[in-house]
Amino acid sequence: MTLMKKALLAASAGVLVAPVVALAAPTVGDSVGTSLEEVMNNLTNSGYEVREIEAEDDELEAVVLADGQLLELEISPETGMILSVELEEDDDEDDDDDMGN
Repeated sequence: MTLMKKALLAASAGVLVAPVVALAAPTVGDSVGTSLEEVMNNLTNSGYEVREIEAEDDELEAVVLADGQLLELEISPETGMILSVELEEDDDEDDDDDMGN
């Protein structure tokens, strides 16, 4: 077997046995940071797409895309822990529905 064939065989075997990594949704109790910058960096580094982030009502709030779903996270600025996770409705769909009426 030539060196090229061995390399191709090894590469294809690696693809077949490579594990599929699913991104787990953030959950209550996860620690993500105590400032907007820390929360943004930690969520982004964990693979989430941060769509919106703000400090509101003595909490940090972030809207992230996780596994194809928009989630709203409420975070304690004192502890950095996620206090709640709610499914966020897509505003674009609501706007599209209103256009036809």
